[in-house]
Amino acid sequence: MRLSKKGIVASHTITYMPFEAMYNGASIVVANTSCLPEIYQGSAHYIDAYDTDCDLDDLIKQPVNDAQQVLSRYGWDISARKLKDLLYNLMQRN
Repeated sequence: MRLSKKGIVASHTITYMPFEAMYNGASIVVANTSCLPEIYQGSAHYIDAYDTDCDLDDLIKQPVNDAQQVLSRYGWDISARKLKDLLYNLMQRN
């Protein structure tokens, strides 16, 4: 499977698909609902999940911030490090 430079992900909840698309250099389109705007901030294209009248070709042409702003806050290595630190701190208490 070849990766497209356009990733289209519409979701009401957070999933790993937008992160993986961003990591692989694709632009993402997510719904402007739930916590998605808080997480992706200016690094994603946003749509109203309840509005079917959206021109994705025009939307994807709009500039967004660099994906590294999001990827530097979230990721497998960051999550693993936080989990390791949490487990280490719990073990130190006993």
